[in-house]
Amino acid sequence: MIIQIIQLSGTQVTCARFQKIGKGIIPVSGSRHPYHDHTELISLLQEQLQPLTDEVRTILALPPAQITLRELTLPISDRKKLRELLPLELSGEIADEGPDLACDALPLADGSLLAGWISVPVAAELLQLLAQAGLDPEVVTCASLGWHLLTPSEQQEPIALVDDSALMVCSQGRPVFCRFMSTDTDTMARTLTALELGKGIIVKTIYRLEGDPL
Repeated sequence: MIIQIIQLSGTQVTCARFQKIGKGIIPVSGSRHPYHDHTELISLLQEQLQPLTDEVRTILALPPAQITLRELTLPISDRKKLRELLPLELSGEIADEGPDLACDALPLADGSLLAGWISVPVAAELLQLLAQAGLDPEVVTCASLGWHLLTPSEQQEPIALVDDSALMVCSQGRPVFCRFMSTDTDTMARTLTALELGKGIIVKTIYRLEGDPL
């Protein structure tokens, strides 16, 4: 089985392919390309990725700028029920006549939830665009929301992972805090100070995964 990932930002696309063998995966290829419009993006995807077949699975990673985040506390652990309830819980975040939401939630280390959502029309437009390239993603996500998987479970002190558009604080392999934001030095310092004052979480180590060095 081939797993291929399409990671979009505002101006570039990263394409990666992996082969699944047993319970493990092996990198096959990876590339990053700038693009200026949807026509150019479709052409790039057709060149770099394989169309839908029974042996190919596609994952779409959305740009953080297209996703809205909010921390929630809900007494529900069942994932199916949570997904049913989230649109109702988040309905106050948009206008009464606003579009339907596609949403999900990431459990945080303190027991709260980090809800993320995108309007259905925006998501549908992206999926229709990929269909023109012969692609049909089975999973739609955001790469930044999986950064905690890169951190070791034995890591006791909170650490921050950042790129140019997101910041996640992790502890013991679990997400503690996440924001989609500019991560210039001043903005990040203010955010981490607010996190320390508001939740008592002190971050001493920061890793930049992508973008300009700290």
